[in-house]
Amino acid sequence: MSPSNDLTKVTYPCRNQELLNCAVFHTTRADETNKLDWDSNTTHEKVLEAMEGCCDAVRHIPLTAEQVKVYTVTQRKPSPRIQKGRTLAIGDTTHHMLPTHAQGGCQALEDAGALEVLFQASTFDTLPPAKQELEKRLGLYQQLRMPRSATTQILSSTNPMLTMEALEGKTNEIRAFYKGELVDWPLGVRSWSPPIQKFFYGYDVFEQAEKVMVYKDEGKVKEGVLKWFGEVERGERMKFAGSI
Repeated sequence: MSPSNDLTKVTYPCRNQELLNCAVFHTTRADETNKLDWDSNTTHEKVLEAMEGCCDAVRHIPLTAEQVKVYTVTQRKPSPRIQKGRTLAIGDTTHHMLPTHAQGGCQALEDAGALEVLFQASTFDTLPPAKQELEKRLGLYQQLRMPRSATTQILSSTNPMLTMEALEGKTNEIRAFYKGELVDWPLGVRSWSPPIQKFFYGYDVFEQAEKVMVYKDEGKVKEGVLKWFGEVERGERMKFAGSI
């Protein structure tokens, strides 16, 4: 990833390293604000215009593609609540985020994993579940998923070039959902730093959901049970761990 004149360029291999995906993130043009589909067409000329000021080697990359596409990247603030009574919101309705870390789909998969554990038919006293029992289970889901998915949303909107003052603002945003220890910002601010990677990929939603199920009768998880940040060894700095 290489910021240049408010421009971000991202490349990564696909299809067993046979295809190179190249993306250029830029300010949305007025005539493209309504292009929300992922496969809307644009022109090589517009891409080169957006890449004005980049070196010739970089500007040549889009010319090697037969077609170029454009779509609008959007985000929302984390939802302050995802459950009310017997109603539950999951997926992008609650954690719509930027594709910075490719976590939108990952969070949806974690949602599905949590639902699998929390709503196994054999774990209910009756079928269909009684109203009170169902509401407790949905409340457990919110306690399990909202702090993690909201923190992921916020991390995905964190520009790696932010100042420490701006990062303090990000910390305050996260604190509205998550009270445990945070990634050490000087080490973890870069998009793919070890602490950030550990947070995203060192998490076992099935394990955490099983911990939640211990409290299915109470409907409230005890403080210190759930963990979102893993442990990262870096010399004497051993733990970037957090729990509620």
